[in-house]
Amino acid sequence: MSRMYEVREYLRRYNSFIYTKDKSLDLDLIEEELKELKENSFIENDLYLKFILIIRKERRLLKKEN
Repeated sequence: MSRMYEVREYLRRYNSFIYTKDKSLDLDLIEEELKELKENSFIENDLYLKFILIIRKERRLLKKEN
């Protein structure tokens, strides 16, 4: 199971489904959703930080691909 899958599965709990054709845009939208969950105290800080690190890693991998 990939780490991004774990992030997406977490967001699905809150009925947030983010799939566009642009992977970079997906990462931006996912990060925004996570920020909103954090601001509204729906996600613990440790988990939030873990997911943000996963997103950053995915961004680095995308840049290497391009």
